Amino acid sequence: MSKELTKKAVEMLLRGATLLSDPCPYCKGVRVIKDGHALCVSCGKEDMQKVLPKDKEKSEPETPLAKF
Repeated sequence: MSKELTKKAVEMLLRGATLLSDPCPYCKGVRVIKDGHALCVSCGKEDMQKVLPKDKEKSEPETPLAKF
């Protein structure tokens, strides 16, 4: 982990970013996310993530009710 990546991740966290529970798909490192922009602290790869609101993450998919 380079000092530049560490500094960038810390700046993102200070501005309200959060740590992602999913590891980096490239190196399995820790990622930080802010406004859909994810940064891997280990390899420096950046990508855009689609983040669902908290109430949508745990909800069951909607299924039509069967008519009897």
